[in-house]
Amino acid sequence: MKNIILTFAVFFFSCSAAAQSFTTLVYSSKEGVDLELDFYPAENPEATLIFVHGGGFYSGTRKEENIMHFCDSLAQAGINVVNMSYRLHLVGQSFHCDQPVKNKIRAIEIAAEDILSATEYLSKHAEQLQIDPEKIVLMGSSAGAEAALYAKYNLGSSAFSALISCAGAATDMSKITKASAIPTLLFHGTCDALVPYDKGIHHYCPESSVGALYLFGSYTIYRKMVELDVSVELVTACGGKHGSAVTPLERDIPLILEFIRRANSKGHFTIHEIRETGRSCSLPDGGVCND
Repeated sequence: MKNIILTFAVFFFSCSAAAQSFTTLVYSSKEGVDLELDFYPAENPEATLIFVHGGGFYSGTRKEENIMHFCDSLAQAGINVVNMSYRLHLVGQSFHCDQPVKNKIRAIEIAAEDILSATEYLSKHAEQLQIDPEKIVLMGSSAGAEAALYAKYNLGSSAFSALISCAGAATDMSKITKASAIPTLLFHGTCDALVPYDKGIHHYCPESSVGALYLFGSYTIYRKMVELDVSVELVTACGGKHGSAVTPLERDIPLILEFIRRANSKGHFTIHEIRETGRSCSLPDGGVCND
């Protein structure tokens, strides 16, 4: 088999004195569009992380500077990173209250399907890319986190060893079972007006609206994992808004690395870190901050 790495152009992103190179690969072609990922190789990699950007399924790009910096930092720390694009089903539209629920679910599903296509590509080329298929961590931000959770649980993928969700939510808690659950790291602000911290309607849309999609946020997922006795870590920002979708990429790289290594060790852990922002909030938080 040809060495696929040599057939693609290599691009460079300089974010520090020791910038990491990445290779852009086409992992699939769908609807006449080539879907790409950027592969950041680590030296003697401990694991591989797939990152899925946010953007409400109508916008967003893997080429955001903070995302590329994050990928570069993890690769330099010993983790292969795959920064992927996916089909934006609602491009030119929105993910707000006027978007019918069935369209929202389909947008999440399409992104999740692309995650599994990218994962299958990586599995097929695991030897060339120095990927251990038993140590693939899936991480998403906002919409990307919703797609990641959907790929793992609604589509029933067994390809991932751990999952990281930044301000994400699940659409169906019944899919998370003792047999399907994997070690999970969750970041979320209790005053997130877009994706509920505990549970509720996305964007807090009126129940009567066509876009009233009920979601189960990080605190609900955390409690389910504790109930199932599955390793889980939740970082709660009391009074925090939707910033938990992006701030972990900038301030929590050491914590993310520690989680990946802890999950790979197969040891059991239950951690809930509560961070105070000094801001009050009237949104429901399950009693975590508003006792």
